[in-house]
Amino acid sequence: MKTAFHFTTLLPIVCFLLAGSCARPAPAGEEGGAPGLEGLHQALDDFDRAYARADVAALGQMLTEGYLHTNGANPPLDKDKWLQYVASRRKAIEGGSLVIDHYALLGLKTRLYGSSAAVSARARINGLDENGPFEHEYQVTQLWVFEQGAWKRAAFHDGQVK
Repeated sequence: MKTAFHFTTLLPIVCFLLAGSCARPAPAGEEGGAPGLEGLHQALDDFDRAYARADVAALGQMLTEGYLHTNGANPPLDKDKWLQYVASRRKAIEGGSLVIDHYALLGLKTRLYGSSAAVSARARINGLDENGPFEHEYQVTQLWVFEQGAWKRAAFHDGQVK
């Protein structure tokens, strides 16, 4: 004789298992490879310094393979296309047609979601280019993921404020 399987029989077990796994807080620190805010803030600082000097090699290590970069001025860029853009900035910096005096994230807000994090801030950059002195400010949103023992930027979007 066949026994009928009813989903309602399994429902209490599924709920119990899900409740147990969802109730655990996200890891607090980087000890043992667990993601945390201290490591994320260090990764943000390292990334900003590498971007300001257009260090393509360093930035390439800090991006996920499926990186997505968007803004209102260009079509979405993948990792390779964005690194090509950074390489063009590096040529401008080395040639003297672009000077970055200051690059900083202001009003940083971070939210951890397990091994991912949402980051919001204002990016302020000033310097000198072929048109003269400039100061720009952007509202930015970033998605960071903790993979292979390090925080990596997975997505970025900005909108110019100033």
